[in-house]
Amino acid sequence: MPWKILYEQFAQEGQGKNAEEDFRETFLPTLQQVLAVYPQDDVKRVTDGLLLMGWPPPHQKPNGD
Repeated sequence: MPWKILYEQFAQEGQGKNAEEDFRETFLPTLQQVLAVYPQDDVKRVTDGLLLMGWPPPHQKPNGD
């Protein structure tokens, strides 16, 4: 997922001249905190953004049939 799309989705508007770069600097530590809670999520940093790997489907409750 390109940084531009992540910035447009999650950043506040009007953050100055280096807004997208500043966003990356704050987003990455936050992402590390999220991954500490959800270690099964596979996210890799690549040159132009983040590579989001596939996740297993959520566990479903048995329907009792």
